[in-house]
Amino acid sequence: MKFFNLRNSIVIGSALFAVGCAQVRGLNGGAKDVTPPKLLAQSIDSFATNVATNTLVLNFDEFVQAGAANEVIISPALKQPATLICNKRLAMLSWNDTLKANTTYTIELGNAISDITEGNKASLNFVFSTGSTLDSASINGAVYDAQKGGVPEKAVVILYSDSLLGEVAYAKKVNDKGEFVFNYLPKANFHIAAFSDLNENRIWDENEVGDFMEQPISTEQIYPLNLRFSPKKVDKITEEMFKTDSVGSGFIVGAHGMIEKIKLSATTVSVPFRYGSLNNSDTLFFALGGREGLTLINNFEGVTYSFNEQPADTLSVFVAKSPKMKKFKFSGSVQQNPKELALVKSPSYAILKRSSCEITLHGIQGSATIVETDSPLHYAIQLEANASEFTGKGSIRILPGAWETAYGTTNDTLQLNFEFPSAEKLGNLELSIPVLEDKSFKKFVELRNEKGTVVRKVDYSETLVFTGIQPGKYTVRLVHDVNRNGQWDIADLQQKIRCEPVNVFSKPIEVRANWSVKVALN
Repeated sequence: MKFFNLRNSIVIGSALFAVGCAQVRGLNGGAKDVTPPKLLAQSIDSFATNVATNTLVLNFDEFVQAGAANEVIISPALKQPATLICNKRLAMLSWNDTLKANTTYTIELGNAISDITEGNKASLNFVFSTGSTLDSASINGAVYDAQKGGVPEKAVVILYSDSLLGEVAYAKKVNDKGEFVFNYLPKANFHIAAFSDLNENRIWDENEVGDFMEQPISTEQIYPLNLRFSPKKVDKITEEMFKTDSVGSGFIVGAHGMIEKIKLSATTVSVPFRYGSLNNSDTLFFALGGREGLTLINNFEGVTYSFNEQPADTLSVFVAKSPKMKKFKFSGSVQQNPKELALVKSPSYAILKRSSCEITLHGIQGSATIVETDSPLHYAIQLEANASEFTGKGSIRILPGAWETAYGTTNDTLQLNFEFPSAEKLGNLELSIPVLEDKSFKKFVELRNEKGTVVRKVDYSETLVFTGIQPGKYTVRLVHDVNRNGQWDIADLQQKIRCEPVNVFSKPIEVRANWSVKVALN
């Protein structure tokens, strides 16, 4: 029902600004109000045509209040944000932009308007056209989190009119099932991206997960889009991503995509360094110092770095020659895996001087080997043994002098006591995964604990058996390893490559001690 004409809406809009700022409060007592405000009238009818105004005025059956302005989504997008104000039973949405001719607009108020008593949301949508007809094309689909499963946080879908991540044409928040529908679109092609808009600026920032379509999508296509959220490879390194400690070790933190193709080079050939990542984590470590031939280097200089083989800005790091040393320490928990029993973290660039250490298991003393890892700050302890032998109490002991740092200092004695549970304290899990239609790609399965850590990774099979698992809850992810490199590859916007497909079975599977669990996954 159209209640206002254009002139009336302008008069009422002015009145809203003129009214004083007295705060209105609801009455106490009585049953709790759970009913959202009811719309009695509006200045623009839904599905109206030939609309020429910059104001939408709404009249409700109770006092209302305005929420966050970014809750309001107007599509096609305006160059300037709209303004929403409420006074008593009236709400006015206004914008300064001139609406495009012969264009269908949608206004989604989301949670922007609520009653003042209990905050019940009005959640209203409006559709109108500045021309004589309404557009009727649509695009629909769903999003999901390819890392953890479920619906990503604050997910939005953006349609771009000119290029991917270019000019925003339409924006839509997904529902609680991750679904979205763009209705009343013109017959056209759009570039599409979706991401977790954590700061609600409608820009896919480096720290936000998301997905995109490699090619423009026509509004006349009939199939729903399937968007899988992942981190994206970083195409820009900023100084804020760089951190150093007090002894010259440094690392770059940030997006998952920084693992690959980062190269660090010293400003002078006399300053050696090492770099790498630990277990394909999202952190790249590097450390300066070390030896040049037989000469110990302890004067630290700046470094330059590049990303994806492209030159980057120079980043200089200057460290005192004799800082207080941090201690060597064991990093992480002892693993029931002879090939990587434990990790040791060094405080700065350190040279491994002695690769052997002592290990005691079942009261019998033997030797283990200290080996380098991909990270210059981490070393692994390995033992020639079978996993079945790892039960009961044990200890690892590393004697002084195993490492020498760039400052000429060495480690003190390091000792770590551990206990591996016996078989009756562990559980077994058998998974049945249905035959997948797509047999062209290699696939692998990850078993993850409650912290999201991958505890087992194996090639895909219809039946998988995991033995000797710590009691707890686990989730499963199946990765389609398209390029057969043994890892999940994330989104690369520069190359227009989406992340590799996954199936996430996010419902927790409980494994108990001395039990065998069989689970069939759909």
